Amino acid sequence: MPLHFPLSTRGTLHVIFGTSQLVLLPFAALLINLSLARNNEAWRPTRRVLLWTAGLPLFGFLSFAVYSAIFVFPLGPGAYGPGVNIGWPPRFAFLTYMLWVVTLGWQATKCSRRASTEIQTKG
Repeated sequence: MPLHFPLSTRGTLHVIFGTSQLVLLPFAALLINLSLARNNEAWRPTRRVLLWTAGLPLFGFLSFAVYSAIFVFPLGPGAYGPGVNIGWPPRFAFLTYMLWVVTLGWQATKCSRRASTEIQTKG
């Protein structure tokens, strides 16, 4: 759906922050996972999972960008409506972002439990 100007304050913030998150999170996720896998000893046991999931959000974003470039952008500024499937690619990208967050949280919980168990056995 095209933007109709002037946008409300809420609409402007939605466009700015939604687009920023869609574009920047994949690169942040990649850097976060690589940093945790390489530099943090507490995350050493989860290194394989971190390296496998590092590119997941980037894959989702690139899928969205390629789909848009091939199927949507050639339709021009009138690319909206029931015949244009522009809704699914960003949802797929956000699904990959969600999977990354859930996986990272799951691994953080495992690391925390492991560290807690080690402290209890030593103390």
